[in-house]
Amino acid sequence: MTGTDTAQRAPAPAKVNLSLSVLARRPDGYHELDGVMARLTLADEVAYREHDSVSAGAGTVAPQGEHVGDTLERGASGGDPWLDAQPMSVDGSNLVLRAAQAYRAAAAAAGVRVPALRWRLTKRVPIAAGLGGGSSDAATVLRMLAERYPAGCDLATLAAGLGSDVPFFVQAAVAARARGRGERLEPVDVPAQPVVLVNPGVAVSAAEAYGWWSPGRSPVGGTAPWWRGPAIVNDLEAGVAEQVPLVGALLERMRLMHDGPVAMSGSGATCFALARDARAASALADRLRSHLPEGTWVAVTSLAQRS
Repeated sequence: MTGTDTAQRAPAPAKVNLSLSVLARRPDGYHELDGVMARLTLADEVAYREHDSVSAGAGTVAPQGEHVGDTLERGASGGDPWLDAQPMSVDGSNLVLRAAQAYRAAAAAAGVRVPALRWRLTKRVPIAAGLGGGSSDAATVLRMLAERYPAGCDLATLAAGLGSDVPFFVQAAVAARARGRGERLEPVDVPAQPVVLVNPGVAVSAAEAYGWWSPGRSPVGGTAPWWRGPAIVNDLEAGVAEQVPLVGALLERMRLMHDGPVAMSGSGATCFALARDARAASALADRLRSHLPEGTWVAVTSLAQRS
């Protein structure tokens, strides 16, 4: 990444759904939800610089004279070949560029110009994995641009237009009860807890997971004597486990190997286990790595706490 100014950087934390109840299908095509989301210390990194360019009226022109817009490149994950092998789009479909464009349009309506920017996204959160990586990237872009190019924009409204999980990441609370389609947020406290994340190497889209949901199916989950947070339950889990056998087998194996809460996060396919302490989390991760098939991603992180 090159540019005339020092790059601006910010973390984009992942999340887990400690609980996710699907109440009904809505007429607008979304689902009515009630659950608890919590940020993790695991995070992508979002960075940007202004293009090497000069202002020319309402546009941005490179020194050679051609018009330029926002660009996106991928940063190295820092030694995780599993993550580096995951395909990531760097075109206009990526939520980083979509969020930048949404903010730029809102800022322009308020009379504030946001120049063309060079973005770099370093992925440390698996893609299409139920951990909110893309949504968090988008929210981080909104917050970074609002700080650098303040225009009085309503970030919550912009976030809701980008995706159901984006409003959670754009607000300050590290954990929240989310209702509606995810935009009605109420901060909650959750206890500090190490988390073991496991992804079986398959992608599950939110559209697929919600399409496989049906009312009345008993969710799998449970609490543990030492866990003082919300009941661990995910109404999407049964449908995904049935339709994607790797997820069902993974959950079964994790529950055999761990005496604490285990569940799928969000729409999957990542599953997680809450551990008593860091030593127990590390031991569980080691056992899982030795027993699960090649191509399975295992990481140890923790629920984020208020600073």
